[in-house]
Amino acid sequence: MTHNIPVPQEKYYETMLHVLSGMVKMTDLEIKILVNMFTNNIKVLDSDTRHSVRLALDKSEFNFNNYVRKMKGKNILIDTSYGLGINPSIVNAITDKTITINFNVNQNSN
Repeated sequence: MTHNIPVPQEKYYETMLHVLSGMVKMTDLEIKILVNMFTNNIKVLDSDTRHSVRLALDKSEFNFNNYVRKMKGKNILIDTSYGLGINPSIVNAITDKTITINFNVNQNSN
């Protein structure tokens, strides 16, 4: 079954990330961080881009770094040779504009 959902361009990243959030358990701020990264074509969080995203979201350095650490723990952000990058699975879902959800139902035998 396929269901097409019309999404305004300016809400695309946020909408896709909210759908993915059901699988990855992202908070609203984690989604805002990723939306900012995608909107500004930020591929890697290094010291300069961290500062830029943090200021755009009006967060303290301590608060922002805590969220980045949590995102790293959830594999939303992963270590690369250039800094922290968005997990390729998330990037691919955003780029492909497609999310496929499969349900695997476990039969409990009592």
